[in-house]
Amino acid sequence: MRIEQGRRDTPTRIAIVGLLFAATILFLTSPTLAEPASQLYEAHKVRLVNFVGTLDVTVGDQPGIVLDITGPPDKTDDVGVRLDGDTLVIARKGMIDHDDQPFDAALYPTVRLRVPVATALTIRGMDGQARIGDIAAPLSVHAASLDLIAGNVTTAMIDRSGSGRIEIGDVSGSVVARLGGSGDFIVGTAGEVEIEKRGSGDIDVGHVEGAFVARVRGSGDVSAANVGTATIEKHGSGNVRLGRVAGGLSYVSFGIGNVDVGAVDGPVVVETSSSGEVYIHDGRADPLKVVMREYGDFTMDGEAVNPDLTAEGASIVRLSSYLGKLVARGTGYFEVKRR
Repeated sequence: MRIEQGRRDTPTRIAIVGLLFAATILFLTSPTLAEPASQLYEAHKVRLVNFVGTLDVTVGDQPGIVLDITGPPDKTDDVGVRLDGDTLVIARKGMIDHDDQPFDAALYPTVRLRVPVATALTIRGMDGQARIGDIAAPLSVHAASLDLIAGNVTTAMIDRSGSGRIEIGDVSGSVVARLGGSGDFIVGTAGEVEIEKRGSGDIDVGHVEGAFVARVRGSGDVSAANVGTATIEKHGSGNVRLGRVAGGLSYVSFGIGNVDVGAVDGPVVVETSSSGEVYIHDGRADPLKVVMREYGDFTMDGEAVNPDLTAEGASIVRLSSYLGKLVARGTGYFEVKRR
């Protein structure tokens, strides 16, 4: 009878088997190979805090908020998620590192949210890029350098200290924006708009039912379609273009640039301390006050009521038609026609 002896495992074989086993476990559990699982949260609001990366928000008909976080493991591990009452809080640990390098989305995490309509969104501290759908809810953003595209919301509060383009769809209520650095700011229709800007970049707003207020220190054009009232204060360079202003215009400029207004009804105050042309094509300015210093040029083709005009230096004031009492002072040139 032949007896087979069992094969003895040598230390080398044991080591090889151990390495293969460990490699198999690593392969099966590696976070870079496993697909992230979506999480469903019962919440009505979202707050994103201290985040660097990409935010992608879409709107769905599911009852809760669906969350995915993807990206490099060393970055996603720094993002924490918790529920605070009815608010889903997504927060990054540590401070945001600010540098002058261009943003590279591949190096940072991406937060994807699928939310029901009317889910309010708050961002407190963010660098990167964001795309937000028609949430039909309040949007509040406090960010450094951010490129943002958002759909329709009920209100918008934007505080951007650095650079980036911000574009928002229709806003049923108010828009309040504080903008620093460079980058354009674009809004569709809105109930009312108040913007303060320091730096460069254009402001472009659609129809505004109520007040449109823009205070600009720096460079860039300001434009709006039909508005209820308009208050423009400008320190720097850039042109202003408005459609019809239903309830009055106040324009004060300590810089350079031209102003073109389709029509104005209501009280009109225009004051410039440098160069530029102001042209109002139509309407009824009741009353009209104009102060043009240095090289200003003012023209109104509509009707002015009780015009109070000041033209200094090489300034020119022209009125196609006026009613009531005319006051004209200064060393400039006046060309006025009485109705």
